[in-house]
Amino acid sequence: MTKYTKYNSYLEDLIEKSNLNKKDIHDIREIFYAVDDDKKQNILDNWDYLVAKLEQIEKDFIKEQEILLEKSLDGMDKAIEKAVWVGVASWTHNELEHLKHNI
Repeated sequence: MTKYTKYNSYLEDLIEKSNLNKKDIHDIREIFYAVDDDKKQNILDNWDYLVAKLEQIEKDFIKEQEILLEKSLDGMDKAIEKAVWVGVASWTHNELEHLKHNI
């Protein structure tokens, strides 16, 4: 087995055992195939750390997206509430004006 094949085989074994998403797997392969043997060995030697780092980045990204979504929904709720109150106030004002003219 050549060194190139050995590195690739180890990488594919590690990828198969990981829970990485398709994009991360694609990016890792692209980087792995582009670097020299020392860097390939470094990636393989530090695989658990690198995967943990990628997973943490993914979790942080998802959390940030959830926070932005919550803020957006909260803003929408406030806007809807304000619109309802403005509508009620407008309706009430119009009804009062109508009642004044009919009395």
